[in-house]
Amino acid sequence: MKLVKSIAVMGMGYVGLTLAVVLAKRGFRVFGIEINADVVADLQAGKPHFQEKGLPQLLQHEQSTGRLSIHTALPDEEIDAYIISVGTPLVKGQQEPNIDYIQNVLRDVANHMQQDALVVLRSTVPVGLSRSIALPVLEEHSKLKAGEGFSFVFAPERTIEGKAIIELESNSQIIGGYDEKSVTVATDLFRKITPTILVVSSIEAAEMVKLIDNSYRDIRFAYANEIAMVCEQLNLDATELVNAANTHYPRNNVPVPSPGVGGACLSKDPHILYDFSSKAGYKPELIKHGRVVNEYIPIQMVARIKKHLAAVGKDIASAKVFLVGFAFKGQPETSDLRDSTSLWFLDALQKEVTTVYGYDPVVARNEIEKLGVTVTSIEEGCADADVVVFLNNHASYKDLDPFKLCRSMKKPSIFYDAWRMFEKSMFDEIDNVTYMGVGT
Repeated sequence: MKLVKSIAVMGMGYVGLTLAVVLAKRGFRVFGIEINADVVADLQAGKPHFQEKGLPQLLQHEQSTGRLSIHTALPDEEIDAYIISVGTPLVKGQQEPNIDYIQNVLRDVANHMQQDALVVLRSTVPVGLSRSIALPVLEEHSKLKAGEGFSFVFAPERTIEGKAIIELESNSQIIGGYDEKSVTVATDLFRKITPTILVVSSIEAAEMVKLIDNSYRDIRFAYANEIAMVCEQLNLDATELVNAANTHYPRNNVPVPSPGVGGACLSKDPHILYDFSSKAGYKPELIKHGRVVNEYIPIQMVARIKKHLAAVGKDIASAKVFLVGFAFKGQPETSDLRDSTSLWFLDALQKEVTTVYGYDPVVARNEIEKLGVTVTSIEEGCADADVVVFLNNHASYKDLDPFKLCRSMKKPSIFYDAWRMFEKSMFDEIDNVTYMGVGT
């Protein structure tokens, strides 16, 4: 049985790049493949194109050792294993995945790989795609037979952005293989990274685990957000109630409400699950409704703000609105804007307001400006603002003085703390500033 020594990681996004540096750290010869020439140039210079703690240092070190190199195409060298980690975004305007990226990479891998290579599909896919699409493409273009000429497994990515390097070396790795040999080869590879390997019964079972992971989390958050909307109607504080329900009660672990649920995974994977399950004969309506709730919250936030401004005699169209936090989450910190609920909120807001001011502690200024937002400091943004909205939960906000920020706002005004980063009772002492949040 061939021992894996060299690996090509296809796609240098959030999943692929972190995996590539960890594999190199563990002694593999790793080729990182990325078709975006600008990203490749930055990576070759040791500069990651997204925020991840410890990544710049590890990227630079592993390139200096020669264990890691970044390329725009597969090099003319024999490679033992290929790990495919390209994205599967939803087709624009639809709720099914775009698998064009995967198919293109599968053809590239098939045209390059040699006898006894291992192919690992890591991208999130509908259940059945590996067997119905990936394997036929690999066999057709390589002229090799799965099981005889090459090994194949599905091994889903299970890390969180901002802690991916840590979690790659601690989280369990799910593996579902074409045959016993495929599982053995892949297990030997991943055991060099993580101590826990969980082999499931089939490729399809491994595909399903990934979708279970993310759809479950989405439903949990949707439950909290639906409770929040109920509490708003009853003039109750949802966060207070959730914390009370959870405290010293081991059967509860209800999340606190949030401004919806975004990010590249949780916002699409439930749609993927609903789509292929419906085609298979069962429509999982609970999963679909969870997405409806989480996608509605940012729109509902804008409606609430508009309504409250009108109640105090202000027109939202002429209001100064300052937004804090554009990345899809603040903890662990990331610069990722993909499917951020902040952008959904911004989209709804820009239908009402001409000029929007904004700040993010991690996202680059030019990326925020591309959104049509005027970038300022927090102090400048709060000055004369009618509305200030904290849209993600970056830890740095805890160092801010809400009394100082509110003093400079144009009264009466709204301080919308979507993640409850500040103590609500503090605002009882601030005149003419209405404290708002999801569920309060």
